[in-house]
Amino acid sequence: MKLTALVKVDSKGRVTIPQAIRQAIGIEPGMVMLLIGDLDRKELFISPLISESAENIYYIELNLKDKPGALAQAASALAELGIDIIAS
Repeated sequence: MKLTALVKVDSKGRVTIPQAIRQAIGIEPGMVMLLIGDLDRKELFISPLISESAENIYYIELNLKDKPGALAQAASALAELGIDIIAS
């Protein structure tokens, strides 16, 4: 299920996430959030982090060949290294 909402950006660039969405996703005051802006698509991805801090968060970019199982192999290799994928 997906929840949607239209929100306004205030003069300081802030956006208020509606209460229903915060509750459904488990967003609480003080949580660290991941923001990814895709400049080409003009999209913003926002996700709450499992970690309480952003100390061990890294951006890794992988270019995969277009063949069956390529993404699964990459995910398995990262999992073996103990790396959790937050967004893809």
